[in-house]
Amino acid sequence: MYRILIVSFLLGASVYAQDLRLTAGESRLAVLAEPIESIVSVTTEPVLAFPLVVRVEAGGLRVSTPPATRPGSYRIEVSGRTREGRTIAAGLRFIVDAVQVPRAASGRAPVILMNGFQLSCSGATDSTLAASQDTFGEMAALLQSDGASVTFFNNCAYGSDVPIEELAAELGAYISALRYTDGTPVTQVDLVAHSMGGLIARAYLSGLQQTGVFTPLLDPKVHKLVQLATPNFGSFLTALLSGTQTTEMTPGSEFLWSLATWNQWGDDLRGVDALAVVGNQGTHYAPGQRDDGVVSVTSGSLGFARPDARTRVVPYCHVPVAALSLISLIVNCSGSGIAFIDDASHLSARIVRSFLADTQDWTTLGKPPSQDPVLSQFGGMILSELAGGGQATFGGVPLIYNNGAFYAEFLSGAGTILGSGRLGTVVCGPFTEPPGYYSVVRCNPGSPMVTSVGPQVTGAAAKTVLSGASVTLTGSGFGQLCSTCYVMAEVGSLQVSAWSDTSITVFLPPTVGLIHLFVHTAMGSDVIGVFTNAPPLTSVMSSVTNAASSAPGAIAPGEMITIKGTGLGPATGVSFALNSSGGVDKTLAGTSVLIGGFAAPITYASATQVNAIVPVELASALTAAAVVQVSYLGNASALTTLAVLDAQPAVFTFNSTGIGQAVAANQDSSFNGPSHPAPQGSYLTIYWTGGGVTTPGGITGSVNGSTLKTLVHSVSVTVGGQPATVTFQGAAPGLIDGVQQLNIRLDPATPSGPAQTLIVTSNGVSSPPTATITVQ
Repeated sequence: MYRILIVSFLLGASVYAQDLRLTAGESRLAVLAEPIESIVSVTTEPVLAFPLVVRVEAGGLRVSTPPATRPGSYRIEVSGRTREGRTIAAGLRFIVDAVQVPRAASGRAPVILMNGFQLSCSGATDSTLAASQDTFGEMAALLQSDGASVTFFNNCAYGSDVPIEELAAELGAYISALRYTDGTPVTQVDLVAHSMGGLIARAYLSGLQQTGVFTPLLDPKVHKLVQLATPNFGSFLTALLSGTQTTEMTPGSEFLWSLATWNQWGDDLRGVDALAVVGNQGTHYAPGQRDDGVVSVTSGSLGFARPDARTRVVPYCHVPVAALSLISLIVNCSGSGIAFIDDASHLSARIVRSFLADTQDWTTLGKPPSQDPVLSQFGGMILSELAGGGQATFGGVPLIYNNGAFYAEFLSGAGTILGSGRLGTVVCGPFTEPPGYYSVVRCNPGSPMVTSVGPQVTGAAAKTVLSGASVTLTGSGFGQLCSTCYVMAEVGSLQVSAWSDTSITVFLPPTVGLIHLFVHTAMGSDVIGVFTNAPPLTSVMSSVTNAASSAPGAIAPGEMITIKGTGLGPATGVSFALNSSGGVDKTLAGTSVLIGGFAAPITYASATQVNAIVPVELASALTAAAVVQVSYLGNASALTTLAVLDAQPAVFTFNSTGIGQAVAANQDSSFNGPSHPAPQGSYLTIYWTGGGVTTPGGITGSVNGSTLKTLVHSVSVTVGGQPATVTFQGAAPGLIDGVQQLNIRLDPATPSGPAQTLIVTSNGVSSPPTATITVQ
């Protein structure tokens, strides 16, 4: 046990000792021999972003610790005045422990209750389960009776005007520090949030910072989320209040727009299993059944991220309101509160308990939006990026403007968005407003707009694409690829492999987390946030070598390569067949290969070996290195980076190892070898790969036609150390583009023998001295 010691610093201070130890989120009363009437200043060592709260209480000082206070030893210095006006100072020393919860026998995740916006936080800073009763009534007790461990994250402990983003960061720290009673970390939690608490949860899941930057955690440790009357798109009552939190919860606010659009113009709640409960007992909007007195049913609905059934409509007010009371006149609602559980029959309690316990009872309680008389007809809309629009309408219905965004709580049907302002008239659409929830709409005619990025990771609950892979940006107004057109991410410019007016294909670098893809076209620019994840590493590459020589090292455009490893393809090897276009496909038996972001044609695929052709597009990318990755049935290998050269020559041999007799035809069309040696001074045709690009240019995966394509880079040959004359260097007619042909004339002085070393040099790079020619 630590002791709190308050010791004299100035006249009038008293010395006392009292055993005390605090758990984060708790509060304690430190009794003083001489009371402090008012506090002048409080300092904490070490300094905390959110200091412990100290307030005067009868008999002493009440010290409250915000729920995410880091465990450790602290000292507080308090300066104050007595009732007589004398100055008094005291020092407090104590220790804070992390919050601990018992491990549920059923294996259920602990539940964190989260309250909402409070008009006043004076005296309401305790985060114990007893303090949760002010918002949740008997919710904690009922969940505990179900076998769940329960804690309370009281945002009031941080003050009444702390931005929601900062509260979200504190929630993250709270979850990270949470421990079981045996000291092991809690790996998953369930969140049950009332009102603004649901926005704190969303901001935490998305990683929204106060700077406006999103840095979502790869594992937020949230198993389930229940929102009770959360103003996902704002509250109509915020106009009556002032402050940071109410400003953020004003419909159309920048905070709400950002939160609703952070990942591919939406909020996927990071794939968390989520449910919303909304009340319709209020009459703020006429006719009734459109709100709970504080939040509209469209704003509270979860339809922006989850299916219809994941929102349950119940006949409650935002908070308990007595009929004909002053508060009932302000909020236009009277009845039970949606989160205040007064007995086990409360609909919200039954829904929450069933949902968290993984039973299906909740699906029969309340009504989904499709069965609600209002939500089955109406939806809300938030609209931003309306060029020059000081006013806007949807289907003739005026939209309300706030801080750059337009919104309306209840719209229906199809209509055109019409904006008017300093830049003239703007027309977008037509759009159809889906009933049941708020929809996010962008309107920026004449400019490029990226709407989505894919393909999405198959089976992933969250909206995620794979890093280190090619993705396609879908949208409109991209035009044609131009000299000033590009796609960038935080890591720099991305390789573009295809560009049209409605889609752009690029290679994503091997980064994990949220990245932003910035598209610049001849008509303007647009940007989209995309959450990326590393592919599963069940395919393993052990080597990448030249297909002719089996030598590792750099690769060249058009080179034929061999990839070896495990899990690369089917157990029984499959060889290619020409497709209907007369070329080689870029997938074979579920196997695909990306090289520098370009899909490679595949000529053979098995579990342990893949033969592919380095795409010729790599030459135009002007890159010194390229990332290679193999995927089989969606399971991707780790990334391997290889140097890229203009040429990497190697000669095919009959034993496919790159060692021994070269694949070469004599002047009489017989294959060169000990039985058919080539006479000195005769002509030979040699087959090889890695000579680089040709003119006319090659087409990745094609078969060479009758038009001769010669190599751009010069080629020289020696046989037995004696230079040969090169009469043709280029793509092999009638064979796959990647197989290259050399026609040479042996020098009359070429040494005779069955194993004369053959070396091909292209652009200064020589083939391994392992292939041989037989000379007569």
